[in-house]
Order: sequence, then structure tokens, then C-alpha cells
Amino acid sequence: MPVYPSSPFTLNQVRSYKNYGLIIQGNTYDPIWSKGWLLSSPNISIQGTTCYIDYSQSFDTSDRIYLKRTFGGLSAGGTFYVSPTEYYDAFTDTRTTLGGTCNFNSTLNNGKIIVANIASGLTYTANYNFYNKENFVKPIQYTFTTSGSTSNNFIINTIPATSSLTFKKMGFLGNALGFQEYVDISGTTGSNYGRIQIDSVATLKDNQEILYFTSGVTNQSLISSSSEVKMYIRGKSTVEQIQEPENINGIYRIHNANNQIIDCYENQNFYQTYLRKQTLGSTYTGYWVQCETCPNNVYSQSLAADSVQSNLLFDNNLFLFITQIITNVATSVIPTYTYGVFTQRSLSGTAQSAARLTFSVNVGLKIDLSHASLQGWAFEVFSDSQFSLPLSNNIYFSGQPGYGQAYVLIVSATDVPRTLYCRLVGPQVLPMIINI
Repeated sequence: MPVYPSSPFTLNQVRSYKNYGLIIQGNTYDPIWSKGWLLSSPNISIQGTTCYIDYSQSFDTSDRIYLKRTFGGLSAGGTFYVSPTEYYDAFTDTRTTLGGTCNFNSTLNNGKIIVANIASGLTYTANYNFYNKENFVKPIQYTFTTSGSTSNNFIINTIPATSSLTFKKMGFLGNALGFQEYVDISGTTGSNYGRIQIDSVATLKDNQEILYFTSGVTNQSLISSSSEVKMYIRGKSTVEQIQEPENINGIYRIHNANNQIIDCYENQNFYQTYLRKQTLGSTYTGYWVQCETCPNNVYSQSLAADSVQSNLLFDNNLFLFITQIITNVATSVIPTYTYGVFTQRSLSGTAQSAARLTFSVNVGLKIDLSHASLQGWAFEVFSDSQFSLPLSNNIYFSGQPGYGQAYVLIVSATDVPRTLYCRLVGPQVLPMIINI
């Protein structure tokens, strides 16, 4: 838990927005037990009658709070149900549906691993009992036999707005994740008035949002009035940091002394991360990167350093980056968000679409994946247009997309097809066709 000295650390306003539809509720049931919804899939290991459900590589803050407030509040022996979910492993052609009834045992890794005893279902075979999160067709959901206690205090955002006007996009983390934050809501009265410390925030099944308090509040409906929500973080501020743009989001990565990622948080502006970094201590470092999602495949892994060298030769190269495209439709107030993959042939000049490219290659093609916009995306290369036959010969991968020294090098050889079918897999799938 971070330590916040009383001086010169003050509460600093870092974000604000106005919205309708807020309802404050005190001392009542927590709707996350019945309306909680996970966006991430776990790795699942079944050992005999024991099931290990592992969310260690999930960076979505709403998912973390769901796990803390549900499984973190279950007593040993509590029953929960795993919804039947389709699983398909293309590499081994393993297809099954995973689901069943479990009795909660305990949690590991700060609540990210759920240990349970299998009561029924969740069958497996002796030669296949580890289920990779990448192979679940959709995220697993859970049903509980309890509704929790009535000691919960929170705000419900009953009319979640579009674009950046949400609790999640404001970057709330809160006390449950080790950060001291406060919220001030205009129009409140009594115990709801002023700056109230935040516990956490989560998104529910119907896209309503819930923002939890660390202290008690009283019931108050602000649903019919416009309320301004102001977010505060404790820290020591400077004039330069205050002037940073409020609504430009990025990710906040925390590394240990060995440069391993130990945590990552999305929807953070530069000012928020500047204040958060002041409480890390001497053994941790924090970095802000202007991109949308945290990488989900480098947890606790060392990042490639600039000094890494390669002795592989190439005679042409390709530099890739991803841009988010926002389309406003006149008949709808909700903008459409899509992604496009682009390149700059000489690392300068006007960018062009990278959906279909042709290169003259005699020795090899190096595909540079170091741009920060590629963090959280996977790059795959196939030899067929159906994306079913991964290229396995004369292909070399280095680092993780979005970090220094990340690239794929394809050596020209007789067993390498002249047309490569590539794709970037992330929030959506971006196909590419490369002729060499």
C-alpha cells in the first residue's frame, strides 16, 4: 500500500466531467454479485477435483474489482457456478465446453487466482487438463448463491454516457488497488457532500457503472439533474504537470528493480500517473505510454532492452503502427471506434494503409513492431488465406509488440511462400497481405 505523507502532499483535481443518471446508495446490497460481468478470460488448471482459475494476466480494472468483491467476499465452501463456455484449441484440434459447479476454497496471488473444489462438471481428460485463456470463445461468467452483505456504499451511473464520459474512462483505481483517490459530486447534501474517498470502480452487465466509497453515505438520487464529477489524487503538484491535457489517455506501467512489469493500469492521463508515481518508493518505477490497452502477454517478464542485438540479415523492412479511427454517424450519438494498421515506408512522410503491401525481398523481410500503439496486440503470420496454417519455417520473433527491439524477421527461402497472410490481433483483428 502506498504511503502518503501529510505534507507537502495535497489533493489535486485530475479529471472532471458532467453527466446525468447518478444515484447514491448507502448500506445496501452490492449489485456486482448479480450484475457483474467479466471482460477477461482466465487460464484454468484442473488437478484431480481441484480447479485453479487464474486471472493473473488480466489488467482490466473492472475485472479486478469483480474478483475482489465476489470471490474475495466468499467464505470457504461457498458455492458458485461456472457458465458453460466454448473452448477451442486450434493447435491440437481440441474442442469442448467448460462449465460446472464449484465450492470456493481460497485465493492466491492477491486474489487473482481462485482455488475451488469441483462439485460437478468441469470434466477433463488425463492428457488435457490445462485450458489456455486465449482459446475461450468468450469470457467465462459466474453465478453465486449469495448476494453478499448490506454494508455497501456506492454511486450507480444509470445512464453511462459515450466516449470519455464514464467512470472507467476517468481512470478511477481507488483504495482497493492501493491508490488514494477522492471524488466530489455537485448537488450532493449531508454525508454525500465534499470529497469522499474512493474504494474502486466496476462496469456491470448492462453497462451501468458502479463507483464504491470507503465510507458510509446516504441515499440520494441525482438522476434528473446534471452532476459534475471531480476526481482528486493525493500528491505534490507542479505548474507544468497541471497544464498537461486532461483527456489524453494512456497506460501506466509499474516495473520492479529488475525491469519486470508487476502491474499496468489503463485510462490514465499524464497528470494522474505523475501523482501516482510519487508513492512507489525506490524499488519501483512507473511509466506512462500514450496507448489504449495494457499488454496481456508480458506479465512479470523482462522487456527487451535497446542493447539486444541480432545477427539475422534482411534486405527490406516494414514499420507498423496502429491508429484508432473514430466515425461519427449523423443518425447516432454514439461514435464508432475502429482500428487501422499503417506504415511509413522510410519511417517518415505520409502514412499509408498496410492492409496490402509488396516488397522486393532476396534475403529477408524485417517487420518492425516496436511502436507503442502495438502494445496489447499479437502479430501472427500464416501461409494460407484462411489463417489456419501458421508460418513455422524461417521466421524469427523478437520481444513483445509495442516495446523496443520487437520485430518479426522472415528469411527468404524455398519453403517460404511469396504471399504472407498476416494479422494483428487485439481489440479487433487487422488482416494484412504481404507479397515478398
